[in-house]
Amino acid sequence: MPNKVITCHNPLPIQVDHTLPGGVNHKDVYLCDQCKIQWKKTGNVKDYEVVFNPPGPFGSTTKFGTLPGEHETTPVYNAPVDLTVYKYTITIWDTAGAKHGPFDPHVVGGGS
Repeated sequence: MPNKVITCHNPLPIQVDHTLPGGVNHKDVYLCDQCKIQWKKTGNVKDYEVVFNPPGPFGSTTKFGTLPGEHETTPVYNAPVDLTVYKYTITIWDTAGAKHGPFDPHVVGGGS
């Protein structure tokens, strides 16, 4: 079986839209070492909140989004040696104020 080549994007863009399956344009993504994730609102999204289950990929920072005190771009990811799956939920509010989710996509990182 041939090896698959992974292209690393920094930051890795993830579109947030409650009309997409899972609330984002990728159900699962691979995050490369020393890279960041940048969530971007699309469609009629007013706000969103991403919450990683501990232990998350960004140390003690577990929440991202557009709510007060949150950021849409993560800190740099320091990948562990082992391949790791990070579960998170994303809750989205549309411009009419309706709440959607929480959705349950994943971030995969690490491994060598």
